[in-house]
Amino acid sequence: MYKINEVAKLAGITTRTLRYYDEIGLLKPKEMNASGYRVYDDHSIDQLQQIILYKKLGFELDKIKDIIDKNDLDIIDMMHKHVKELELKKKQLDDIIHTIKETIKYRKGEINMSNQDKFKGLKEKDIKANEEKYGEEIRSKYGDQKINESNEKYMGLSKENYEFAQNLGEEILVTLKEALEENNPNSELAQHICRLHQDWIKFYWPTYDEKSHLALVEMYLEDERFTAYYDVVGKGATKLLVEAMRIYLKD
Repeated sequence: MYKINEVAKLAGITTRTLRYYDEIGLLKPKEMNASGYRVYDDHSIDQLQQIILYKKLGFELDKIKDIIDKNDLDIIDMMHKHVKELELKKKQLDDIIHTIKETIKYRKGEINMSNQDKFKGLKEKDIKANEEKYGEEIRSKYGDQKINESNEKYMGLSKENYEFAQNLGEEILVTLKEALEENNPNSELAQHICRLHQDWIKFYWPTYDEKSHLALVEMYLEDERFTAYYDVVGKGATKLLVEAMRIYLKD
């Protein structure tokens, strides 16, 4: 049997971390002794080793808790999926590093870079940020194939189309702020925003369909991160966009 400070020293973590794991039900001690101190056994040590391993692999604590409760086949399947995600992130990071190095050479006059190459790093950075923030949700909703195809299409954008898509995204927010003053989803301005949003989406999706578009904007209200993106121009902006889009896409 091991005391909490012995386990912490063995694993290279703090006793505060172990107490937190106990509080959230991730790693319960074997028992509490007469003095009220947590006591751990060899099984606890094995479980802690798994937790630390999964953390190093990039899993969140709530996901780790789910993994520990699953059988071996489910764990293996989950690990395979996570490895694919990590490999994709590694490739994106390698591409960004390569582009930065090429940019340094270009700035030093050692090589020439096409306009497409100059914007490649920016697009890779955008994809990486989007994957980190929304990747799990959108891949769960639309599948890996569609998201990968979407990323490939975005990477293939010309300099002109890349800049146009960026400006279009900004125009949507500016116009949405203006439309919020009237707050009428059926207004001409609100419906104009829907057209802008439709044009904007088409820069990213390999194929466009209205059903998927409507499902996407409705998801904006379900996730506070998406809501925060549009509500930055004013509270209720996301709700207005969704209501307007329901009218626009169903007409």
